[in-house]
Amino acid sequence: MTTALTAAVPNLKIRTTHSGDFHDRFWIADRTRGVILGTSLNKIGSKIFFIDRPTSSDVTAVLNEIELLLD
Repeated sequence: MTTALTAAVPNLKIRTTHSGDFHDRFWIADRTRGVILGTSLNKIGSKIFFIDRPTSSDVTAVLNEIELLLD
């Protein structure tokens, strides 16, 4: 999937972080906006799932948790 995204947007920077602490997928842009996807990309269309737009404070909280995991 990242290959298709970077082919569509050549200057796109993608950073993937895996953790057992998170189940859903958080896509965060410019450290202030994002979406939460309740399934993996390869499962889209096979089950009911949600997609939502988190508040900026939720995005900050997720980024803070990720920074703790990376330390």
